[in-house]
Amino acid sequence: REQWEFAHTIAQWTNEAAHRGEPVLAQSAERLMQQFIENNSLVAFACGQLSGHITAYRLGEYNEVPWYEVGSLIVPPEQRSIGLGNALSEAMAHMHPQSQLIATSKYPHAIRALSRAGFRPMSYQAVPEVIRIPLCYEAPCYTPIQTNMCRDEHNCGGYCFALARPPIYNHD
Repeated sequence: REQWEFAHTIAQWTNEAAHRGEPVLAQSAERLMQQFIENNSLVAFACGQLSGHITAYRLGEYNEVPWYEVGSLIVPPEQRSIGLGNALSEAMAHMHPQSQLIATSKYPHAIRALSRAGFRPMSYQAVPEVIRIPLCYEAPCYTPIQTNMCRDEHNCGGYCFALARPPIYNHD
């Protein structure tokens, strides 16, 4: 029941952010709940109340290394600037120490938090095709152009930036 309430609150945050014009994909409570069930979400609390969220979506495997997309980083405006986004990004990086993490973001605050957690810019062409398909072409924000590339990918990252963090620990 508590997770369901969290999912509804976070969904409301994403919808409000999208309505404010922030480049955030609105999330449904059902999709967020699925992430909780799969144990791929983290939440932050400040002063005893829910104050932030981040999740990871499994994209597949390449060269025996699992790849996850880190996304849905959201902190309500009144809770920003106290480091919750940074803490959530860092915690997510350590949640998957043997995985390649990748994030696509259009939001400067998220890009800054991910950069502090060790994510670095990555060319879309450097992302293996088997990973790029679920990352880009099956994403709800995919905007195809004549070459079937995403509008943002065609612009060399354009409006959407790929940031990657390699595994912290090797599989050996």
